[in-house]
Amino acid sequence: STAKTVVIRASGPALNANFSLNGIVSDPVIELYDQATGQIVATNDDWDPVQASHFNVVGAFPWMSGSRDSALVTSLNPGGYTVIAAAGQTRNPVPNRPASGSS
Repeated sequence: STAKTVVIRASGPALNANFSLNGIVSDPVIELYDQATGQIVATNDDWDPVQASHFNVVGAFPWMSGSRDSALVTSLNPGGYTVIAAAGQTRNPVPNRPASGSS
């Protein structure tokens, strides 16, 4: 019944750097949609190192600063959401809104 802070990540270069995986998406992007309205809630193309503290809290493996991986840390109201992670630039950029209470 209240908003929850979520961490959404699309790993590409970090999979190669941390786990030596090949054939990865070199520059993933994230689009987050509200299922009720079909509207884009947030997008990200290239994460912000400020988000790293949130990764640690949820137990996600670290990313190197400057990598082209994508991440969202945002507060979502109850409801259905869809995340699309794809290669390339976002189709409909929306400013990344920081989670409530984050600096």
